[in-house]
Parts: sequence; C-alpha cells; structure tokens
Amino acid sequence: LINGGYRHPIDGPNDDNAHPPIHPTKVGDSLQGDDKRVYDLIARHFLACCSEDAIGHQTTVSAELANENFTAKGLMIIARNYLDVYTYENWQSNSIPVFEVGQEFIPTDLVMQEGTTTAPPLLSESDLIALMDRHGIGTDATIAQHIQTIQDRKYVDVHNNVFEPTKLGLALVQGYDAMELEMSKPVLRAHMEHEMKQISLGEKPKEEVLQSILTEMRNVYIKVIEKAICLDNNVSRFFSHFGSDEADSTLIRRDMSRCGRCNQMMDLKQTIGRGRTVVFLYCSRCSQSHNVPSNGDLSAHPHICPICSFQVIKVAKPN
Repeated sequence: LINGGYRHPIDGPNDDNAHPPIHPTKVGDSLQGDDKRVYDLIARHFLACCSEDAIGHQTTVSAELANENFTAKGLMIIARNYLDVYTYENWQSNSIPVFEVGQEFIPTDLVMQEGTTTAPPLLSESDLIALMDRHGIGTDATIAQHIQTIQDRKYVDVHNNVFEPTKLGLALVQGYDAMELEMSKPVLRAHMEHEMKQISLGEKPKEEVLQSILTEMRNVYIKVIEKAICLDNNVSRFFSHFGSDEADSTLIRRDMSRCGRCNQMMDLKQTIGRGRTVVFLYCSRCSQSHNVPSNGDLSAHPHICPICSFQVIKVAKPN
C-alpha cells in the first residue's frame, strides 16, 4: 500500500445506518490470544479493502492424451493482490496452473477415481449469515438474535459448529411443504424486510406496506387453517401424540366430553412435566389433545361450540 498499491475502498450496496465500519485505530502489538486474532482479522480486512482486486481467469482447459480428450475447469490466478493481505480467503480450492494455447505438458499423475454424489454439508453459522445476507434478511444488529431464536425454539441444535435440524424443525419444514406454503423458505421474510426498508427510504408510505403485509399474512393464516391436517400428519411422523402413551399420563376421568373432530368421547388425563401438572382432554380415536385448566373443578357442559364443534367444558372454583 505504501508503494502505490493503495486503492480507495469500494462502497458496498448495503448500509443499515447502525455504525461506521469497524477499523483499526492503532497497532495491536500488546494483544494476545483471541484478542490478537480478532484484531488481526479486522486489520487485514481493512487493509484488503484498500488493496487492488485479485485477478483470475475462469478457464476451461482441453487436452489430448493418447488420442483421448480430457477437460479441466478451474481458476487461473494472474495477480493475487488483496489475497496476499486477507489470508482468510483462498482461491486455491479450484485453481489450476496458467496454460497457453498449444502448450505441451507432461501430466504429473494419471489417476482413475471412483466416487458417488454426496449430500450437501450442514450449515455453519457463517454459512447461515451469508445466506441471510444474500436474501436480505436481518441486519448486523438482528442477525445474531434470529439465529439464537431458532435455537431457543428447538428448531436446530449446534454440534461441532454446525446446525443440525431437530425433529421439531424437520416436522415443521416438511409440514409447511405439504401445505404448499413457503414459510420454511426465505421468500416471505425477505419480502417483508424489503418492504420495511422501502419505508425507511421514503419510497413507500407505512400504511400501504402495513396493509399489504397484513393481507399477505391473512392469506397465509387462512391456508394454514384449511390445511392444518397436513401439518398434523407430518408432525405425527416425528412425535407420538400427546397423551397417547399410557406410561406418561394418568387417567382422571373416562368419557369426559365429546371430540369436535370425530365425535368420540374424550378422556380427561394429567401428566407431570418440568415440575408442573398438565391436565388435558385426549381422544383415542383421532389423537386430538387439548389442555384444560388444572386449578379448578371440571365438568362437561351440554353446549357444543358452534366454531370448533367440541363440547364445552365448565370450570368452577374448587370446593
């Protein structure tokens, strides 16, 4: 950079107006351990932004060997430039030597390899952040919270620095796909954040965006209600129905009230989990279960709900 290699950094396309770019303000000679590694990352990233672009040619090489034609595709690196500064980025994974048309060469090895296609690897946190940024989801201030939320809700677990979907996460994704909804894909959230960004830029009024998003969410909700059975069926592939295991629950009263889905009589049961008692109605025919209050005297009311068709439960203060 001192010898004329400085270049004014290119302005990026995104600005969340949260803070200026993080950059070094002095030499970090006294830093040790993780502090030194973080400083080195920031300093090298800053200096790489001020360096010339790397130059490479995406090239296809066709060669003839013993009357057989072979093809190789890769990147011929002409000038490394910023890659010499920002050592965390590597173009070597698919690089090939620089060839000239008509050049003759002797192969180093002749190897016949056999292999099979493999599934894509699980996502790391950096992979997920890059995908969220590509789809316009989240900002520097909210991305970490989004990632923490999917862990708090038990959609994924983290093992060996990669995300592994839980049974709940798989059940939801497959259920949404069966319902023909895009709730497991980034489209819906990305569109919402794009609309809100247009509000902040003054390109759309808040009222217009609010009504548009409410209409969109209302249509999704209606579709969820209509196809709820698809979600139930997919969740049941991963989990047993609440109350179906006799060992995990205790029968309080048999034939307590009528089920609104199959018209079978439902049993009143209870189970203890995480230090609290859960009381619920369970239908053995269609596996429906519904929580009811645990701190009152329960009895079946003759009235049938006109909305859900379940028999109404009367809750009275305990004697």
